[in-house]
Amino acid sequence: RIDKATFLQMLRFGIPAGIQNSLFSISNAFITAAVNVFPPATVTAKTVAGNIDGFLYVTLNSFMHATTTFVAQNYGAKKLERAKKSILTAVLQASVIGITLGGLAILIGREVSSIFISPDDPSREIILDNVMIILRRCGFFYFICGVMEIFSGGLHGLGISISPMIVTVGGVCGLRILWITLLAPFESIAQVYLCYPVSWTTTGIILGTMLFFAYRREKRNQHF
Repeated sequence: RIDKATFLQMLRFGIPAGIQNSLFSISNAFITAAVNVFPPATVTAKTVAGNIDGFLYVTLNSFMHATTTFVAQNYGAKKLERAKKSILTAVLQASVIGITLGGLAILIGREVSSIFISPDDPSREIILDNVMIILRRCGFFYFICGVMEIFSGGLHGLGISISPMIVTVGGVCGLRILWITLLAPFESIAQVYLCYPVSWTTTGIILGTMLFFAYRREKRNQHF
């Protein structure tokens, strides 16, 4: 039979995490609307860049899930120093891998993007130029997205689920929607995509601060 206490605890952690991930589609819809006012070649470039972006995001997002698991296990075992080490190790790994993959995307992005565009397409070079604008705008900063996700995962591992959901939805989704709404119309695709590093950095700082104080509180409680 279902254990009621365990079932409710799973819902308490699972529902906020699910809402947090699902609401990203709302901000992406606003970004798509902002890009759709540009010429068709720019819209196509967004789709092509999104294919490369998917590889980067899935790689860095995996560190969040690993962090949640490691922190939760060590938190349950009352080994907070090991939980802290898990977070710091994940941040280091995600930063190195994020910078490497982001730089690689910029370095060979044009060649990789050409796979998705027909050689006979008259707008081929314009599309590739716009893809590289998007990759340069986000690629160098993609590791910040990974660090932000790790901080969120660390909070989940410490049993804190509601506040990171609110911060992530507000900092990532809300800030991007405000960016698109208040600054439109945009003169270039680069201005649209600037909202990504801005939202990652802002949300990451807030989540990192929350994680720092949550860890200190748990550390202090263990001494009593």
